[in-house]
Amino acid sequence: MHAMSFVFIGIKIPHRCFVDEFDGNGTVSYDHQAVWNSSIPFDSNGEISQCKRFSPGSNKSEIESCNKWVFDTSKYSSSVRIDYSLVCDRSILAAVAQSVYMAGMLIGAVLLGELSDKFGRRKLLLISIVLQLISGIGLAFAPEYFSFIFFRFLLGNAHSGVFLPGFTLGMEFVGPKGQVGAGISPHMYFGMGFCVISLLAYFIKSWKWLQLAITLPALLFASYYWLIPESARWLLRKNRKEEAKVVLRNAAKINRVTIPDIILETTEKEVEGPKENFIHIFRYKFMRRNALIVFYDWFVVSLVFYGLSFGSASLPGGLYFNVALSGLVELPGAIYCWVFMDRLGRRFTLSCAMLITGCCCIGTIFIGSNTEYWWISAILSNIGKAFVSAGFILVYQYSAELFPTLVRNSAVGFSSMCARIGGVITPFINFMGYLHPAVPAGTFGGLALIAGLLTIILPETLNRPLPESLDEGEQLNRVWKMYKPVPTSEQEADDNNDDDELYKRKMASLNNDTNSTSTI
Repeated sequence: MHAMSFVFIGIKIPHRCFVDEFDGNGTVSYDHQAVWNSSIPFDSNGEISQCKRFSPGSNKSEIESCNKWVFDTSKYSSSVRIDYSLVCDRSILAAVAQSVYMAGMLIGAVLLGELSDKFGRRKLLLISIVLQLISGIGLAFAPEYFSFIFFRFLLGNAHSGVFLPGFTLGMEFVGPKGQVGAGISPHMYFGMGFCVISLLAYFIKSWKWLQLAITLPALLFASYYWLIPESARWLLRKNRKEEAKVVLRNAAKINRVTIPDIILETTEKEVEGPKENFIHIFRYKFMRRNALIVFYDWFVVSLVFYGLSFGSASLPGGLYFNVALSGLVELPGAIYCWVFMDRLGRRFTLSCAMLITGCCCIGTIFIGSNTEYWWISAILSNIGKAFVSAGFILVYQYSAELFPTLVRNSAVGFSSMCARIGGVITPFINFMGYLHPAVPAGTFGGLALIAGLLTIILPETLNRPLPESLDEGEQLNRVWKMYKPVPTSEQEADDNNDDDELYKRKMASLNNDTNSTSTI
């Protein structure tokens, strides 16, 4: 809800220049016909200008910009744009306010993600919930623009601090068979937030009260202090075995199963591997190529996802309905992932999602929104939103399977940072729609088509053992089994045999892991 809140708290409201001789007597009315007839010129579209007025005493011969406005509050009683005068030459500051939120998400993804690996998922989740409450309430009472964007930045931090540790906890609470569902579910609830805030905004017209309405329910999350345990996997990795045993025993009690003591007492020594870090992936030809493509995919998925989400507010039809529908269409996107990612593979499913998204965005350019076929444009936009939301789910899963264990956390963290850069840029691309309506759709569509085509180059990870080292990550680009090309030389045949042995060992290891104590 916080991610989409600016669509409602920063809603655009018709306005005109404040005219002292008519509005200075305390009886201000937007529809003051005498003002319109004598003091306000028409713009290039033949409509009453919102930012210009005739200069006093010029007899309509000179036009000047104004620095004070009268707003039409007949439909929407309040907005951030009214309180902080984010109109005309200052309208770019509204885009800045949304970009600052995304910048907060970027910093939060990098900083809080790293801290959750160090201090624990549960602790960072609880701290971020408190930060969300403080910044959300502070936002509602911000006295001026700069304090407003300060709290927006903190709220973006809290967004990442709540979502990422919460997502990781959900994944680490379940075994291998439940991880696809655990990975998809948070994205479905994210879309539900679009629907809920649309309903709240329909009844709550004051932006300050709306901000409080979506913030205060986080008080219920105080119960997480007692309800949500720390990740047993994280505790074991930190050698806090006794605490992990408590979590596992409680889980066994709830699930009405018994864990033999010998399993709880059995631990494996951590084998220190080679000193590899994230930068080292650029030393490998295929890993370097794969990483750059995945980073680009994350950037585009975030850019287009938020671009279409914010753009839904300007589609023909009702604002509340359009935003709610933009959230509802994420459900078909999640179903698309659930059905096809384990059947067609991650690469093909992601590539198709991005290509369909790109085609839908480009299609809206040719249909337009001001014709009798505007509804086709709205349908295409929502289809694109469904598939780009599927892309968001897929890049999470794909990245976790593509990067080797030794650099997986840092690589996925950098990928998420690329996504947040896309989110920061999104409001400015939508703002460029003032130049020409086709600019945002053309940008989103073109970048999505390129992402879809580049993804075809990536290796498939479905049913393949997770790479542990960078060497094994490089081997993902070798095609296994029936898809392997016929060797053209004795040396290549020997190499392929070596690959088969590696594959068999990795699959045996994977099967052993599935039945081992680490999956309980």
